Amino acid sequence: MKFLRVLLFASFVIGAVSVSPRPYSGVSVAVSSNAFYDRSPIPARYTCDGDGRNPDLEWTWIPDNARSLVIVVDDFTAEREKTLHWAVWNISPATREIMPGSNGGGVEGLNDFRQIGYTPLCPPRGETHYYGFRLFGLDTMLSLDPRTTTAIDLEHAMDMHVVAGGVLIGWYARPFE
Repeated sequence: MKFLRVLLFASFVIGAVSVSPRPYSGVSVAVSSNAFYDRSPIPARYTCDGDGRNPDLEWTWIPDNARSLVIVVDDFTAEREKTLHWAVWNISPATREIMPGSNGGGVEGLNDFRQIGYTPLCPPRGETHYYGFRLFGLDTMLSLDPRTTTAIDLEHAMDMHVVAGGVLIGWYARPFE
């Protein structure tokens, strides 16, 4: 099982997540947060052990040909392949940050918990899970129904439209009680 988790982590680092459109030759965007550094622990306040809001996210410039932004948050060490915690699309490309608890004015879609919006990070007690906060710049707006759009639907809609992208990786380990 440990080998499988390492393999899943390695596959994420090279770009395989539940929402990963075809490779693109777009611009790399630096994604950051005031809540945690890249490849560091995510504070408990942004998980099921806290208030469960999404952390703030910031990013560098987006190219002029971007018409919308997409944010995807995945747990890539979950028991199933990967777990989508949050998908937000049609964020204005003029947006440079999202505050805690905000969707940046975008459309929140269905996650793998069959809920619309952000589902707090919540690994089993005693386990460490790794999360990717991915940002994509698209050359189009997406026409998707947030009540029925799955991660695969979002991936297909994004396919061949990605002009920029970046990721912030963090981890969270729930303590034993």
